[in-house]
This record gives sequence, structure tokens and C-alpha cells, in this order.
Amino acid sequence: MSVHGDNPRENAVNEVLTSVAKEEIAIANLIDAEAEKIKKIVDSHQLSKPDDFEKIIALQKSVAEILERLIQKQQILVKNLN
Repeated sequence: MSVHGDNPRENAVNEVLTSVAKEEIAIANLIDAEAEKIKKIVDSHQLSKPDDFEKIIALQKSVAEILERLIQKQQILVKNLN
């Protein structure tokens, strides 16, 4: 007898849902980390020099790229569940 019961289909569904939930948690952690990165950069700069703005814009682009990849990953997850 398996840990989750005798129904292989139910076991497989539970494993997929558990995997998706873990993936969602990992994505949320990445988003939180990116938000924290932005907050630290913004808090540490007086934004008085043009170079400061360029750093903020570069950071924003980097975060946007990461979020775009996360969105793509989410779309793949949803597609695989259908």
C-alpha cells in the first residue's frame, strides 16, 4: 500500500499538484527576492546623480527580464496541467 492510498491516478494527481505548489512557492520567493533587491538599491541611493538613475533603470530591466521568464514558466505550468 502506498503512502497516499491505492489509487495510482489519485497518487499521480496529488504528486503533480504538490509539485506545482512547490513551484509556485519558489516563484513567489524569487519575486520577493527581486522586490527586496529593488528596495535595497532604492533605499541606498539619494538619486542625485545621473549614474544613480542609470543603475536603477538597469536593475529595473533585469527584474523585468526575470519576471518575464517567471511568467513564461507559469504559462508552461498551466499548459501542462490542461
